[in-house]
Amino acid sequence: AGGGRSEEGGKSLLERLEEAERISKEVDAKEVEKVAAKAKVIRSDLEAAARAKAKLASNSSNPTPLSAQDAKTISSLHNQLVELEGMSSYLPALTVRLTELSNLHSNAADFAVRLDAAEAAVGRSEALLRNVEEALKKMDEGWKDNMAAVERNVKKLDEMRAN
Repeated sequence: AGGGRSEEGGKSLLERLEEAERISKEVDAKEVEKVAAKAKVIRSDLEAAARAKAKLASNSSNPTPLSAQDAKTISSLHNQLVELEGMSSYLPALTVRLTELSNLHSNAADFAVRLDAAEAAVGRSEALLRNVEEALKKMDEGWKDNMAAVERNVKKLDEMRAN
């Protein structure tokens, strides 16, 4: 996995997660649910209006014909129904996709937190390692100084014994 890069477009996992997070922020699932509920209400109203129009049109024994305003309103409602029918078929898939994006966003946020924690742990480990290396250097210098002192003392003892 050369350097955290994927085969898809050469984007790293972090870049793809950031892109998914940006997209999910642009779409509010609650807003889509509100629009879906509103569309359902409008659709049911329009279907009722279409049934009323059909009933009125088929009822030939009705002595009072529809007024021009009523016919215009019913026709307008029917046209809105037809327009919304195309959109309403996408709402379930859109809701599922938004739920998936929400889950992906949560996973990306959790991953980012874990990644930050891992980076912090690496930083602490690097600092600890630097401290250990420095302590080892000082200990090495101390051993060298002690060895030189021991050698001097042994040399002095040898000289004293020789005299």
